[in-house]
Formats: sequence, C-alpha cells, structure tokens
Amino acid sequence: RFALGCASGRVQVWDSRSGEPLGPVAAAFAAVTRGADCAVAALALARPRRGSVFAAAYAAPEILEVGIDDGATRASFKAGKVPAVQLAAAGCGASDWLLSTCPGSALKVWHLSGQAAAGPGSLPVQQVKLSGPANASTCVDLQCKSGGMLALCCDGTTQADIFSWPASGVSDASSNKKAVLTAAFVLSSHEPIDSARFADAKAAEGHACVVGWGPSAAVCWSFKSSRAGKANGEPRTIAASFVVLAADMGARMLS
Repeated sequence: RFALGCASGRVQVWDSRSGEPLGPVAAAFAAVTRGADCAVAALALARPRRGSVFAAAYAAPEILEVGIDDGATRASFKAGKVPAVQLAAAGCGASDWLLSTCPGSALKVWHLSGQAAAGPGSLPVQQVKLSGPANASTCVDLQCKSGGMLALCCDGTTQADIFSWPASGVSDASSNKKAVLTAAFVLSSHEPIDSARFADAKAAEGHACVVGWGPSAAVCWSFKSSRAGKANGEPRTIAASFVVLAADMGARMLS
C-alpha cells in the first residue's frame, strides 16, 4: 500500500500490487480549510487491520485519521501549536502507535485505540515525549521490536537518533506528558543522513537494522535493541556496518 497527499488537501491510498485505489479520494484537509493552508505535508499508514491513514497539513495544526475504505475522517487532534512536519505509525501486539514531529518541540508518541477500526471520537493519547533534534526533523520511523517500540529520527546531520520504550500501553499518560525521553542509541555516519528506515534484515538474529541515505552516501546500521544506553543517560553510539558512497557509484544518491 502507498498513500498520496495532494496540494488540495485530499488523500488517497493505493494497492502497490494491483495499481488500484483501495477506497475513494478522501476530502481530508480540503473539508477543513482552503487554499495553500490545506496542502498535505506528511502521511503515515496505520497497519492494515486498522484500515486508516494519518495526515498532517503544512498550515493546519490538526492531524487527521482518515478511513481508507470510506474516506471519512475518523478523528482530528492537535499534536502541537504548530503543524506537524513528519509522521510515522506502527503496531505492536494489541497496541497501535503514532509518532509526530513539530518544529522546535519534542517529538510526541501517541498511543492509539487498539480496535481494528477506531470509531469517531477515538482520539490518541499522548504516551511520551522524545528529545527532538536541534534542526527540523527530516525523517521519522517506528518499529515494534522484542515487545518494545523503537523510534528513529533524522535531521540531515551525520547521525540518527534511536529511542526505545516498552509497548505495554498507557499506564499513566498524565505523568508522562512532561517527561522527555532521550535517545538510547546514536547511529553515526561520516556523511549527512536525510532519511532512514527500519528494515527487517537480521530480525531472526534479534538485531534491529536501519538503512539511511543522504546526497552523498547510503548507510546500514545493525544493533541489538536490548543493549541501549541508560535511560536519560548517555546513548550508545553505533558505527555503520556498511556504506556505499555516491562517489563510488558516480552519481548522486536519491533514495
């Protein structure tokens, strides 16, 4: 599946195998505001059983959860005082999670309704905040790993931050709203990294794997998520296990 967001604020999800749309074009932000304010800035597909996609706009502070089958807006909530610029979603057991980033503020992790199809009014609950980068985030990702959750954040520098927390659901959301979790791992590189994604390689060996890229290099890191740095202490630095330079390929890296 892949989702497309338009300058008009509309959203549609497609089947990557058949090339057919999985549902109608959703009005999404086109039904909320008009003009350039409704242009879609970020999208994150929930896992298939939830049947929805999360969307953020360039000039609207709300995040919308849009149903794929019917195009209806299931939920609308604000992730911050300014619009979100990056989104990522993932599931772990009965729990679904959403990660949002807003310029100049901490990354926020939202615990979503565990229902296969959340009904109207099923608003996410903020679970924890993650220490945001000094620069604006250029990419975020989420992965369920060994009963816990991993979050990834890049900002175009020579490192990517990895955060870790248990995926046991919300125990006391109110006590976590002010706490800011720092990175458990720092993935280092000699070249700038604009984007990165968790991969399933080495999953059978209990390793987490990340593939990242920038204009001058593609990089792969592998690490055991159980060997994190101390909570809110110094993160463990992970060196790249594999690097391909654009200079070796004779071309600029695109993705």
